[in-house]
Amino acid sequence: MAQGQVQQFASAPQAVSGSRFRNPDDTSKLNNMMHDKRVVRGNTHASMVQSQPDAGEVRKQREAQRRRLMRANQTKKRGGTPEPVAGRKHMDIQTDSYLEELTERTVEFEAETQTDFLLDRPPSPLFMPAKIGVDI
Repeated sequence: MAQGQVQQFASAPQAVSGSRFRNPDDTSKLNNMMHDKRVVRGNTHASMVQSQPDAGEVRKQREAQRRRLMRANQTKKRGGTPEPVAGRKHMDIQTDSYLEELTERTVEFEAETQTDFLLDRPPSPLFMPAKIGVDI
């Protein structure tokens, strides 16, 4: 701004609308959990009282569960291996790259170890600050 010029406003001052204080019923701007109605206080290990759902809602949930089970059962009815030819039978075989001997009882053995005798730590040297500057 050049010297000698006077500053002017484009509009006249107006009063600020609204209240100076917060509305205590306004829960959208809560920062403190103690004042939040959604927070459950007290012992949460106690059994919660649950309202009984109406019969129509229960019927819908059961119908949906029944449909899910029917859909799951339909996908499980896939064909497996065909029946064996006459004179042969199916057997379970081990197809891993390393064969293992399958037994009813596993091999058990005992092993003992002993740790080395721990020596006491030598005493720490006294603290000596690093030299700063030049000695004369």
